[in-house]
Amino acid sequence: MQAALMRLLPRVVVSVSAIFTICSGSDAESICNSVQAAQSRAPADAVALLQTQIHRLRRGTGKDAEPINIVYATDSGGMRPLFNSMMSAALSADDPGRYIFHIIAPQSDLGNLTQMISVFTEELDGRRANDKVRPVVKFHELQELPFSTNQTFQPRLSGKDAAFARLFLEHYLPAEKRAIWLDTDTIIKADLSQLHDLDLRRCAVGAKPYPEIYFPFMYQEFTKSLPPHLWPRTMVRVINSGVLVVDLEKWRRDRLSESFSQLGTEIAENMPVSDQLMLNIMFHNLWKDSDNCFEELDWSWHAFSLGQPSTALSEEQYASAHILHWSGMCKPWDDVQQCPYPDGPGPKYRGLYIDFANETSFFDV
Repeated sequence: MQAALMRLLPRVVVSVSAIFTICSGSDAESICNSVQAAQSRAPADAVALLQTQIHRLRRGTGKDAEPINIVYATDSGGMRPLFNSMMSAALSADDPGRYIFHIIAPQSDLGNLTQMISVFTEELDGRRANDKVRPVVKFHELQELPFSTNQTFQPRLSGKDAAFARLFLEHYLPAEKRAIWLDTDTIIKADLSQLHDLDLRRCAVGAKPYPEIYFPFMYQEFTKSLPPHLWPRTMVRVINSGVLVVDLEKWRRDRLSESFSQLGTEIAENMPVSDQLMLNIMFHNLWKDSDNCFEELDWSWHAFSLGQPSTALSEEQYASAHILHWSGMCKPWDDVQQCPYPDGPGPKYRGLYIDFANETSFFDV
């Protein structure tokens, strides 16, 4: 039964139609029957169930077989950086079969995503031809937010609901224990298992704060708009939300998505919203286990500020970092002349991105 299913399995499953391709003529009756029954109720559930069953067959059920859930969110305008970040992660993996990429995007972008994943799979097959197992890719339809994002702290993110998906991961991964969130403007240079297995102690999130940027200074223009009870009680460093390790079990247990819904609604009534602002308010102030309750990541797991006016990291640190993040206005795939900070790290370190991207398809769909 298992052998038949494995022979028929495409290396990446992205559509409901794949269920029937796999199950047609297969003797894996128990799996296929349950999957097809799920398909009649909810197609998305059927795809998720099939992928979970396949992952168990591939990897076994022991502790060392626990999958690494890597989550991105994007729309049609972000396919190119998404492709490169995913490819960099897959190429850097010690065991790419342990990776499950979760892509949160509007339903209207499913066609573009399917095309992108097809190219991703073909290229990965060529570059890691000796691997027996490939990563799994799951598509999750972007859900409507309980508040408006038409006015955001960063104007370029206005109306970009996908940026806020990181605050509601339990809605997209309802059964998973843990996940790594990655912004799409990242390049991964190391296997992610160590980051995934980070001891978060009593906290729900592992994150990296800015070395020298404090909440009152980054958000000072909103001093009069932000309700006083939302300001952190102490002088705290701002968390960058581009790389997160999330304990989803604790997130669910403490009903954090519900709290973020309420927080976003309150903020949107007074001022522009920001996923990073909301994350900082929650983990520095509002959450019942507050008092800076996030596990601080080592800088090597989140070397950010590559698209900002300045950075506290050295050239040597960026060269040896595990995850590079082009947070800020200067994106490496844009024309260098568009960068508003010509003397900042963006133009200087653009080659770290381009050198990798030039080895891939680096395309737009």
